[in-house]
Amino acid sequence: MKGVVESQFTVEWESIIRLLKEGSNWSKVKLFVSRYILQSTVHAIWMERNRRKHNELPSPSVVLIKRLDKNMRNRFTTLRRRGEKDLAEGMNFWFGSR
Repeated sequence: MKGVVESQFTVEWESIIRLLKEGSNWSKVKLFVSRYILQSTVHAIWMERNRRKHNELPSPSVVLIKRLDKNMRNRFTTLRRRGEKDLAEGMNFWFGSR
């Protein structure tokens, strides 16, 4: 997420929520990416927690990162197929932020 929010990167939960809620005059694409990647990250962490709780082997962080990247790319592919014009540059923005 650091590449997406750039100089406004923080690890403080309250600051992250405030940034994503207010949008900080970001473009629609940047705001969408920031919100979606946070949602996807929380979901991935929750799934990982459940796996470990049920005695499954932990996933390496590299696998989790690849999964998050794939989720983001899949989401933009879906939006493009639906004809979402506002987020047309989303995939380019995502690739540029990595």
